[in-house]
Amino acid sequence: MTFLSYDILWHLAWLLPLFMLAVLYGNRKRRKIAEAMFKKEENAEKYTDASKSKRRVKHCLYTASALACIIAAAQLAWGRDFLPDTGPGRDLLVIF
Repeated sequence: MTFLSYDILWHLAWLLPLFMLAVLYGNRKRRKIAEAMFKKEENAEKYTDASKSKRRVKHCLYTASALACIIAAAQLAWGRDFLPDTGPGRDLLVIF
């Protein structure tokens, strides 16, 4: 397994921490809004529309999709042997 563009993988160094900060910021902001709306309620979590596990899965899927995009941009190649150019040849184009 090789990558044709190794330099693209350096984007993971800033992208993954950025996703972690976005998740932490979103959780903190959601918690503050829920506390402001339901100050008197003991279980403010039961009034929210998504459970913790669903939010966690959503964040994991966003991160996995960004990771897959970075790996695709780095051009992952398995078992490819690039043959050297042998010189001029003839190309055949068939149109149906």
